[in-house]
Amino acid sequence: MTKNRAIKLSAFFFFLWGLLHFLVGYPALLYPFEGTNVVLDVFKINAVGNEGAAMKAAFTNATYLGLNFLINLMAFGLLGMWLGFLMWKERYVSLSYRLSLVILGIVDIAFIGCMVITEISPLSEAIWGPLLYVLGAVFGWYGVYSDKLEEINAQGRVEDEAV
Repeated sequence: MTKNRAIKLSAFFFFLWGLLHFLVGYPALLYPFEGTNVVLDVFKINAVGNEGAAMKAAFTNATYLGLNFLINLMAFGLLGMWLGFLMWKERYVSLSYRLSLVILGIVDIAFIGCMVITEISPLSEAIWGPLLYVLGAVFGWYGVYSDKLEEINAQGRVEDEAV
């Protein structure tokens, strides 16, 4: 595999990671038009039939926490798409790869720790983001660092011949 192809694959997977997260967060854009149920539906919370001031307050809090979560997902999704685009265009490849690795990695680790382990998000739905991240990370590592690996191998061969 060539360095360029590995970078393109990494960019593609990071872009898909971003698109996935943007689409999951998309209901946040519908909130002003459709109200609280569009946010609560994402988390499978049914507010209908639950009366009382305490329940209303709990659903209001859940709505705004969920809305914040969805907006953050959209923002991280846009970041992932932008970094993937930069890598695809071969602009700031090393910086874009490292930012993708660190920032998107933190997002996925937090997601796994808070949503998957606590079984809020089922593993069958939650596997796609981390899978795209790992694929982007692996191909990006090869694409960004393959020159250095060849250089190290060449130095090793020279030292072996000298002995």
